[in-house]
Amino acid sequence: MIKLLNKLVNLTISEYKNGKDYLSNIYSLDEYIKNELETISYIYKIKKISKNINKLLEFNNSISTQVIKPFADNKYLKIMPLAFCNKYHYEVSWSIFNKNVIKQLCDYILNQTVLSIGSGQAFNEYLLQLSGVNIIATDNYQSYGKNKVYYTKVLQLDSNEAIRQFKSDILYLSWPIKDNPMAYNSLKLFKGSKLIYVGDMSLTANNSFYKLLNKKWKLIKNIKLPQWNNIEDVIHIYEKI
Repeated sequence: MIKLLNKLVNLTISEYKNGKDYLSNIYSLDEYIKNELETISYIYKIKKISKNINKLLEFNNSISTQVIKPFADNKYLKIMPLAFCNKYHYEVSWSIFNKNVIKQLCDYILNQTVLSIGSGQAFNEYLLQLSGVNIIATDNYQSYGKNKVYYTKVLQLDSNEAIRQFKSDILYLSWPIKDNPMAYNSLKLFKGSKLIYVGDMSLTANNSFYKLLNKKWKLIKNIKLPQWNNIEDVIHIYEKI
């Protein structure tokens, strides 16, 4: 454990030095290391309680109220701690689903089948599964690889294979890579009539996707998510015209 902590601290020092012009205006090196170690404890906690939906949602709520909001409210610290944001994205999820978000999604989905493409580690898909939603998680594994710990079963399929293999009522896309054709290809091939799209539309998918979306789909509802600073993270629910 001591060796691991030393390794993490050394990595943190390296990150701090590489981004010193930006980071030193916000933190001292000691503060940055402390933030990193607190982040690691958050990640450990979420994996430890990973089978308890209520505790997971309480954890996500604490992220919103204890980590994000204090920084958003502080005029001297308008930028979310870089270390926490990056590690949460890499180890958990891009978006934060709390109890209210899960309830609204469950109320919309009901007993319909959902196909998630580009699921990554599928943490939010896992939260939905624990809440009774029939959601299939798929990913091509290019971002995380086979050795990454996934929160639920994620089938190794590219978008075209997933669409062809599974008939579903709802297509679920969360933070598809910007300027990548995956989201467009998925929407074009999808035979169902409902779409749940999660992310900041200025930072995800490509122009072809948005042209198709605006032409053949109608926005039904938006669900606002807890926000990382400078990111407009929203769940957009669409139905085919």
